Amino acid sequence: MSKSTKLEFIPWWLKLGAKLLLSRIPVSYTIWSKIGLFRHGYMGDFSYVINNYETHRRLALPHLPPNPVVLEMGPGDSVGTALVARAYGAAGCYLMDVGRFADDDLTKYARLADELAKRGLPLGAWAPSGSLDELTASLGARYMTRGLSDYAAIPAGSVHHIFSTSVLEHVFKDEFEATVKAWKRVLAPGGVVTHWVDLKDHLGYSLNNLRFSERVWESRLFRNSGFYTNRLRQSEILDIVARNGFTITARRDVHWEHKVLPREKMHPAFRGFSDEEMAVRGFEFVAVSG
Repeated sequence: MSKSTKLEFIPWWLKLGAKLLLSRIPVSYTIWSKIGLFRHGYMGDFSYVINNYETHRRLALPHLPPNPVVLEMGPGDSVGTALVARAYGAAGCYLMDVGRFADDDLTKYARLADELAKRGLPLGAWAPSGSLDELTASLGARYMTRGLSDYAAIPAGSVHHIFSTSVLEHVFKDEFEATVKAWKRVLAPGGVVTHWVDLKDHLGYSLNNLRFSERVWESRLFRNSGFYTNRLRQSEILDIVARNGFTITARRDVHWEHKVLPREKMHPAFRGFSDEEMAVRGFEFVAVSG
C-alpha cells in the first residue's frame, strides 16, 4: 500500500542533510513535489487513488452502513478520494490534512471521473467547475487543512469510517493520542478505522530514525524538515488505540526482507524492543469503536 520514489537510493544521511537545508528555502510545495522532494503521497495517480479507497472500503465493509460518511487522513496531493467515495455511495467525505497540498487543476479530476465511469462507477451528472472547495462541496465533501484542530468542526458521532495510508507515522508524537481520542469522538457507535502504517524511516527506508535521541528527533528543526516520523513502534500504536475505546479486529504485518539497523547503532531508548517487534516493517489494522 505504499510506493517507492526515485530518491530511494540516495544515502539516508545525505537526504537528511539536504532536507534540513532545503526545507529552509522559501520554495512552494508544488515545485518540491515535481522533483520528488517533500511529496505528500501519490494520490494524483488515478489507479492509486481508486485502489487505495477500494482497499480500505473492503477492510471496513463489515462495519459500514449502506451510505457511510468517511474521513481520510492525509489525502496529500489530491482530493480524488472525494470522487471515489461518492462513486461508491458515501453520504459524505472529510479529507483532513495538515496543509493545502492538493492539486487544484480541475481537469485532472474530470479525468478521474472518466476513469471511474470506465470501471462502472459513474458519478452521474457531474462536471468540475469553480474552485477546489466548490468541487469538493459539490461531492458532499470537505477539504480540511489544519490537522488535529479540524476534528473539532466535525459533529460527534457523525463519521462511520476513518482511514489512512502511510500517514499515522507522520502524526506528531505528542499529538498521537489526542488524534485517536478525536477519532473516538467523531465516530458513530460501531464506527471503524482502517490504517496502513509504514514503520520505515522515510530517509533510507530502514530504521535510521532510531539512531537519534528524543530531544534531537522531536526538535522543531527535525519535525519541520519533511522527513519526520513519530517513531512509535507497532505495540505502542496499538496500545494507544486500544486504551482509547477501540477493539482491534484484524491486523496484517509486513516484515523486513533484509537486515536493517543493528541494535548497537540505535539510541538506547529503542534497544529494548523485542526482535519480533523490530522485524515488522509496516502493518495494516482494523479497529472498531466500542
